[in-house]
Amino acid sequence: MIKRSFPTGTIGPNDLALLQDVLEEVLSSNHIALHSDTADDIASRLIELYQSGIGDRAELLARMKPLE
Repeated sequence: MIKRSFPTGTIGPNDLALLQDVLEEVLSSNHIALHSDTADDIASRLIELYQSGIGDRAELLARMKPLE
């Protein structure tokens, strides 16, 4: 697992691309619309996880598995 520590609010372009990719996969696999409150909640959770130091795509996806 890749652990990172970021100041709140600091997400670079590569980081954002990773989070977007994970978000799209979670939404697609759970049949959730991109522009929905549920998608907003998932995106917020992904950002929280990432900022807490979880920077590995597989680990982020694993942390989102309870949706299924």
